[in-house]
Amino acid sequence: MKLVAIKNIKPNQIYKHKNGNIYIISYQTHYRYEIADCYKNNILDSEENEFYSREFAEDMELIGFVNITHKLENKKLVEIPREEFEVDDIILNTKNNEKYFITEIYEPVGTGFGGSIARDIGIAINVNTFEKIYISEFGFGFPSKKIGIYGVTHEFLNSNLIKE
Repeated sequence: MKLVAIKNIKPNQIYKHKNGNIYIISYQTHYRYEIADCYKNNILDSEENEFYSREFAEDMELIGFVNITHKLENKKLVEIPREEFEVDDIILNTKNNEKYFITEIYEPVGTGFGGSIARDIGIAINVNTFEKIYISEFGFGFPSKKIGIYGVTHEFLNSNLIKE
């Protein structure tokens, strides 16, 4: 199994075009056209709503999914606030490019005698070695950044299905 960026186009995915426009996939036709609603400056633009999938893939980046990362309010696209670390986040160790998948976040319990010991607040799994690491209230213990969300921007695929 290998963690990869999602390439399939599906309804309710949210893509950002290199020109800044944001598209939400509405549905797919049988002729490989994807019909999408276009948001300019996060406001629905009913003039622009159809494009061809090959052109789409070259100039777009998958950034989210309706009702998971964004919601629609009065024809406006609004990002749903997320915690610093949440279950299903994909984290990149920027020092060695290892990727981690957060599997559990829990509330810290108890305090140390001095009241300031680092407590574990969650668990992450290395996607290559499947080793478990603990997330402290101070982070991962290495320089990191969030690069996606499992099931929204990334998925696991069987290694035999991946073309290098």
